[in-house]
Amino acid sequence: MLVSAIVRWIGAATVAIALLQTLPVAADEPTPAPAANPPAIRPPPAVPTAADPTAAALEAPAPAVPAPAAAVPTPAAAVPTPAAAVPTPAAATPTAGSAAPTPADSDPVGAVSTAAAPAGTAPVAAVSQTATASTAPAKGGSGALAALAPGAGSPFAGSTLTLRNTATTVSLNKDFDPTYNPYYALQLTLGPNVNLPGGLYVRANASVTRELTQEDDTTYRGESVWSDTNATLGWRAVKLPSIGAMLNLEAIVTLPTSKAAQARTLTAATGIGATLIVAQGDFYLLAISRVAHNWHRFTTGELEKPWLGDCQSFAGGCDPFVGTGVRNPQWRFLNLVGGGWSPVAWLGINAQFAVIDNLLYPLRDSPIASGGTLAPSVTNTNLRGSFYYGISTELRVHKALTVLVGVDTFNPQLAPNSTYQRAVFNRFSTLYIDLQVAPDQLWAK
Repeated sequence: MLVSAIVRWIGAATVAIALLQTLPVAADEPTPAPAANPPAIRPPPAVPTAADPTAAALEAPAPAVPAPAAAVPTPAAAVPTPAAAVPTPAAATPTAGSAAPTPADSDPVGAVSTAAAPAGTAPVAAVSQTATASTAPAKGGSGALAALAPGAGSPFAGSTLTLRNTATTVSLNKDFDPTYNPYYALQLTLGPNVNLPGGLYVRANASVTRELTQEDDTTYRGESVWSDTNATLGWRAVKLPSIGAMLNLEAIVTLPTSKAAQARTLTAATGIGATLIVAQGDFYLLAISRVAHNWHRFTTGELEKPWLGDCQSFAGGCDPFVGTGVRNPQWRFLNLVGGGWSPVAWLGINAQFAVIDNLLYPLRDSPIASGGTLAPSVTNTNLRGSFYYGISTELRVHKALTVLVGVDTFNPQLAPNSTYQRAVFNRFSTLYIDLQVAPDQLWAK
């Protein structure tokens, strides 16, 4: 059933987008330590937030400057989707078994939401299907399109509940890093979807993750951590049954319910996106494009505790030493292409590739000990690029249950030491097995 595959794949791609937002931003040049480039004084955080050690290693230290004040647009407005988070995909998007790896303490596009797992720990990916209508036995062409049309089934068609078992590929190779740090976790993802009249749909996505190996990115032993929460308002704007094509437009909002996003001082992320689906016979193609704006309280992340222990003796107190110096992405751009083949009704093979670009808050002149200021390097473009790719196989065991087995990789262009990151087999590569339930199909006749 190609239609059900497309629906699941789109949901997965959506989650992948949201999760991609939580991934790290690569640095492109070494920079001085915070001591040589002290952050500006800033008010203490309203609430305690988690530290983001990995992100700090991936981006150059910069003065902590309050982010430009601006009201956060409401979801109603057509705003770009937080990529990242990386990437939440559009409705009616085939199930891409994989979702971009995301740190256990962060989560999903919501922009992308916001941090990476510590060295040796792979982010956990969540797959949340978000089909736009009922899954029909029709395959490809106008049949698939008809199944995705509004009112074709339950108003909750496309809602999913996914249990993911995930492990890093480097867990299989003890010699990959100087210190062996295996990673295995369980993740539960909730993906409610409601189909409305007029081709509209509303979707949400959130997940909770618990690492079963020894954690090094949580506050407590055995802690379960929430991802960011993504909400999407979509519209099936164009349908061309003659060629089996559909175009969806979406407005997306991400709330910082993850510790990683809170550590990045994220207030919210807003975005807009478009999804094009073409289904013919046993094949389908998918293209997603998103633009997101992240609304931060400060241009850099912050720590739970000041990085200078004896800071109370300073005139400004400890406020200047809360910032990590790791710049946040102000804008995120995501472009994803994918496709799939369903040779028989119970089997599907999917693949996807994405390019993610993050535009960081610009650097400002930094004060130096001898007086005066130090201007940013003219070669620093503030643009950071990364890639995501994945492949999965899905087994449709029952109309309400799908099992997905896959592998995916998040590939920042540069590693923390400014060398090129290994493309396919790196610490962000994950293996996963998903058990995906479609609640509306449990009671469907």
